[in-house]
Amino acid sequence: MQSVRTDEGAVLELGPRSLRTAGPAGRNTLSLVSEVGLGGEVLAVPTSHKGVSRRLIFTSAHGLVELPSSLSWLFRTRLPFSGPLLPTVLAEIFRPRRKGTEDESVYDFISRRLGSEIADYVIDPMCRGIFAGSARTLSMRSAFPAVHQYEASHGTVVGGALMTKPDPLPDSAPELVKQAVREKWAIYTLRSGLQSLPLALLSTLEERGVKVHLGTPCTAINFRDQSAQVVCGDSVLDTDHVISAIPSHALSGLLSEDLSPLSHHLLTIPTVTVGVVCLEFKGRVLPPQYEEAFGYLVPSHQPASILGVVFDSSTFPQHNRPDLPSTRCTVMLGGEWFDTLGDDPGNIGTDDIIRIALDSMRDHLGVTDEPSNMVARIHQNCIPQYQLGHSQKLDTISDLIQEKAVPLSLVGMSYHGVSVNDCIHNSFTAVDRLLAHV
Repeated sequence: MQSVRTDEGAVLELGPRSLRTAGPAGRNTLSLVSEVGLGGEVLAVPTSHKGVSRRLIFTSAHGLVELPSSLSWLFRTRLPFSGPLLPTVLAEIFRPRRKGTEDESVYDFISRRLGSEIADYVIDPMCRGIFAGSARTLSMRSAFPAVHQYEASHGTVVGGALMTKPDPLPDSAPELVKQAVREKWAIYTLRSGLQSLPLALLSTLEERGVKVHLGTPCTAINFRDQSAQVVCGDSVLDTDHVISAIPSHALSGLLSEDLSPLSHHLLTIPTVTVGVVCLEFKGRVLPPQYEEAFGYLVPSHQPASILGVVFDSSTFPQHNRPDLPSTRCTVMLGGEWFDTLGDDPGNIGTDDIIRIALDSMRDHLGVTDEPSNMVARIHQNCIPQYQLGHSQKLDTISDLIQEKAVPLSLVGMSYHGVSVNDCIHNSFTAVDRLLAHV
């Protein structure tokens, strides 16, 4: 799994973690989808589909160029690279592993192992697409722990990837999960949008007798004698244990004064704001050579005001209008660079991001048509940034919780993965740990 967009056209990408097991039932995002009765709503796209396999980046010198997607890239020179990638791959296998345990940025790690071109044209835009953040400040250990572990365990990233086999699916895994593996799904969404999942989960929980309080924001959490009181509006809920899935900075403001060291460290995990503009145009407006592609990202060193564009009508043709052809795209802006989108960083609004999105569609793709439909949102502080030192912060937070014997489990985006798949996997893991002590 890499990225997930949480706008109206949300996409879930599959990867080793999204299909990994979490307990004896092999629970993960797809198993949850199945459990809440949405298996028949899944729209899946296999890895062979060009709308998935063709990933592009924008460069001012060459326009849109395709990123490596097959073994042929090892033997041919293709833009934006200065030569075939085979020498780079072979050199990485024999390059000595790094000594020391200090944290290292994603950019520095990849540059050291695979060279600056891979770092500049593959990893830099990937970090913008996943975290809306900078590869130069994100921690390799925290942002891409599996790749970091390849070097730690095998001394090589390429060799580690080749030698690491995915966990086998248990026989008890839901049929939907087995189907995804069998048919080699690359991405999927739900027929009525990703919002179908939390709505179905809500219904399932209520059917099982779980009491869900809606429209009552939590205003304080008081921990006393290995129990907790959760204050929601005028009511107080007494509980033995709290599982917090809200952002760390929001949780920080709910804790009592006696937990101020924990509050402080929760507040040190930074976040970024992302603008999202969903566009629909009448007819097919993309250049023919890009009609079958996932979309493109923009490296941070290129002169552009957006993070990237997803070609939704190519990625999920199942959502295209049956009555007339149209082109759907999602433009993502801001993140670490949100304040640069306007002259007055404190007053950047939807009109600003719409203008930038349409200008970028014109400049990068030659699209001059007016959109027939358009939705723009600014998601404030929506993606945590796992910057250098993130793992040490988490260790400190964990130590503080244990020292004070606070009945608190932390899940959600702020800690061990920003994707929906990560959050669901980590939630299952947290519950398993609790049940193991019952």
